Amino acid sequence: IKLGCKGDIFTIYNPINDNIIKKKSDILQQLGIEPGGYILTASTIEPRKNFAYLLEVLQYLFEKGLNQKLVVVGKKGWGINSTIFDKYPNQIIFTNYLDNDSLSCLYHNAFFYITLPLHEGFGRTAVEAILNECYTFVSDIDVFHELLADNVTYLPLDNPVASADLILDTISDSHFSQRIIKNNPEVTRFLTSNYSEIISKTIQFVLE
Repeated sequence: IKLGCKGDIFTIYNPINDNIIKKKSDILQQLGIEPGGYILTASTIEPRKNFAYLLEVLQYLFEKGLNQKLVVVGKKGWGINSTIFDKYPNQIIFTNYLDNDSLSCLYHNAFFYITLPLHEGFGRTAVEAILNECYTFVSDIDVFHELLADNVTYLPLDNPVASADLILDTISDSHFSQRIIKNNPEVTRFLTSNYSEIISKTIQFVLE
């Protein structure tokens, strides 16, 4: 696409509120789950978020003995047959939307975070998960590569068994719990507390 711009293009990404990081909450007790005892995903349930494929991946994981429940933070939206979840009455917990403290607590204590959208504008929840020191699996799409680089594991969107096997290989690694890079500048750059510097650079860029 030709934008009619001369020179470089300066990209400003969506900011992530600092209030989402490592907050305390009693949400685990409310949901009856333990730290590390669940997998987390957060989004409105609609076609673009690819829940049918996510459930195919989880089905294979459950068959291979993974016993963590799936916690879905978000509201049931549109364009998707909610009966796809009926097969897992005891393995999926729906929470609707939560406040930042509760969501942060769920991120920080999850076994891992997973989101497998077909396409994404920014991918805020994946960034929030990493900021809360939660290992994250995402779909192998361009926007995640641009934002998250080597801080996540990328899963194919055309082979649920291959995706599940990649998850199993990753979590069975003896160094799995050490793979989260804390305070990684590639991710902390999205925090609102760092945006004064970003805005300053943007203004300087425009003036030049």
